[in-house]
Amino acid sequence: LGVCADAVIITPPVEEGNISEFASIVKALHHMIHFTGTVNIDLADIRNIAGFGNIGMMGVGSAAGRERLRKATRRAISNPMLDIDLSGIERAIVSVYGGEDMTIGEAESASYYISKRIKEGAKIIWGAYVSPRFNNNLYVVLLVGLTPNQALLHHYAET
Repeated sequence: LGVCADAVIITPPVEEGNISEFASIVKALHHMIHFTGTVNIDLADIRNIAGFGNIGMMGVGSAAGRERLRKATRRAISNPMLDIDLSGIERAIVSVYGGEDMTIGEAESASYYISKRIKEGAKIIWGAYVSPRFNNNLYVVLLVGLTPNQALLHHYAET
């Protein structure tokens, strides 16, 4: 499937307890592909990480208020839909969405924070989207690329 699709994103089984997490991933993926950001991520970037025979997994985290960047990034990393050890990940997209109070520095910081949890020297593409509709909230979307072998090992570790 990964060889003939633009990009393949896998998730753990969608159950009643994680439907909202799954929905947030679908929304985030749609947003990355269809909207232009301040620092843009597009389908070519997604293909680069999760296409050409590779597979992607995603996590989304959100927070408001003090330390929103740290909280949203931690929530993205620990999202139940991103059920994998990140230390071996060699490719990732970090996309940060925020209101008009979000800075480019916040988006860069999310990428830096995640770079410390994945393989040293990993390729990271990052983006930033500013919109008044996010008003004081910050969303961190993490898309990691897995090789088919990593995906198979992950699958068999679950069973």
